[in-house]
Amino acid sequence: MNMRRADRSGSIAYLCFDDSKNFGDQLIGRLARRQLSMVGLDEFEIVNARNVDVDLREFAAVVIAPGGYLSGKHESDDRENVRWFLDLSAATAEELAAAGVPIFFWGTGVNAWSGRRAFDAEAVHEIRGVLEASAGVFVRGHADLTFLREKIWQDIDQRARFMPCPSLFTKRLLQLPGSPPSAMVGINIGADQIGEWSNAPADGEHAWFAGRIRLVVEHIRSRGFQPVFLPNTPFDHTFCETHFSTDPALLMNDRTAMLGDGMAEWLPRFHSVIGMRLHGWLPYVGAGVPSVLISPFPIRQQMPNDLGLPECYGMSGPFDPNAVIACFDQICAEREALVGEAARVVDVEWTRASNIAREVARAVGERTARGAPITLEASAEFWEQRGSRLRKAELYDAAICAYERAGTVLGSYQIAMCRAAKGEDEAAASLFRFVSECDALRPDLAWLREAAQGHLQRLELRRGSSESAAPLG
Repeated sequence: MNMRRADRSGSIAYLCFDDSKNFGDQLIGRLARRQLSMVGLDEFEIVNARNVDVDLREFAAVVIAPGGYLSGKHESDDRENVRWFLDLSAATAEELAAAGVPIFFWGTGVNAWSGRRAFDAEAVHEIRGVLEASAGVFVRGHADLTFLREKIWQDIDQRARFMPCPSLFTKRLLQLPGSPPSAMVGINIGADQIGEWSNAPADGEHAWFAGRIRLVVEHIRSRGFQPVFLPNTPFDHTFCETHFSTDPALLMNDRTAMLGDGMAEWLPRFHSVIGMRLHGWLPYVGAGVPSVLISPFPIRQQMPNDLGLPECYGMSGPFDPNAVIACFDQICAEREALVGEAARVVDVEWTRASNIAREVARAVGERTARGAPITLEASAEFWEQRGSRLRKAELYDAAICAYERAGTVLGSYQIAMCRAAKGEDEAAASLFRFVSECDALRPDLAWLREAAQGHLQRLELRRGSSESAAPLG
C-alpha cells in the first residue's frame, strides 16, 4: 500500500481509462488535466474508473474524466456490485457527498449503443444516484443532456450544464503553432461502430462500409490530396489493414507518436479531416483544421450543431458517401472562412469552460481548506475490509508522520484524531486543546476550533466514564 494515502486531502481523484488503447481516451485525459491545472488544480491521482481501488473519501474532490462514461454496464463486467459503466455506486456517491467530497463530471458524455451497455433499470438507478449526489455534471453535448433528462433523471438540470469536451481546445491547451496546411486529409474510421449505421447490412457491414468509404478516398485523391488513415484503436487499425492494405498510396498515421512530441507536428498540419469517432474529429476542429463528423450515433450527430459549427462540419442520417464528398468539397472551396468561423466558436466555448473550471477550483479550494471530515479510523476500516495488510495502527502512524511534516494547525487536528483513534487520549486531548485555542483572529479556522472543542469534551467524558464512547467522527 502506498503510504502517501494518509494525506490525500489536497489531491483530486481523477477517474479515467488512462491505460486505454484508445488514442482518444488517452488524449482527452491529458487535455482535461491540463485544463484544470490552469486554474490551480494540478494535484491528481489517476484512478481506474472501472476498478476503483482507493478510498475516495480521502480526496479533496473526485473528477470523472471526459469520454462516454455515462453508459450502461459493460458486457464483459461480471461483478454483481457494479451495475453501470463505472465502478462508482450511488451509495458511494452519497457517502462522498455526506463527507463533503464534491464529484464533478468533466465534459463527460453518453454512449448509447443499440445492442451494448444497456441502460437497464439497475444502471439507470445507479447513474441517477451518482448524478444526484454530484456537485456538478458538465456534459459535452445538448443531445446528451436531453438523453439524461428523458431516460435517467428528469431534474438533471439541477446538476448539469453543457460544457464541451476539452479536445475542442487542443490548440490552446497544447499551444499548437500555426502551420500552413499540407495536402493530407485525415480519415478516422471507428471500426466497432460501423454496425450502428442505420443503413448497415446485418452481415458483412465492414466490407459494405469499406466499399463506400473508398468512394470518398478516391474523390479526395482525384482532387490532388493525400488520404491518411487515423486509427484511434486497434480495431480501427485492423479494419484499415484488412480492407486497404493493397493500396500503397494510403498512409497510416502512428497514433502513439501523436501523444508525444509529434502532437504539435501532426494535429494542425492536415488540410481537413473526416472523423467517425468523436475524438477522431473534435481535436482537429480545436487545432484549426476543418473536419467532418460522420458518426453513426444520432446522439453524436448533433454535436456540430450543439457547438454552432459550420453545417459542413457534420453529416446526419444514414451513411452517404456523396454527402461526405459534398462536405469535403465545400471545405475545399471555403476553407479560410470556415476556419475563422470555427475559431470564433472555440473562443466562446473556451470562455464558458474556463468559467466552469474556476467554479470547480473554488469548490475544491473550500473543501481543501476545511480538511477531510472523515475519520482516519473509517479510512482504516475501508482498507481492512478490502484485505489490505496495512493495519490500522500503521495507517495512523503513517498519517501522523505526514501531518507532522505539514506543521499546520489542521495537521495538529488530524494528528489528534489519529492519537484518539489509537487510544492515546492524553496526547489527543493536549492537541485538541491547542487547536481549540488557536488564533481567534483567523475566521477561516473557526470551524476547526469548534470541532476540536467538541472532540475535547467527548474525550473528557470518556475519561470519566467506564463505558466505551462512540468513536470520534
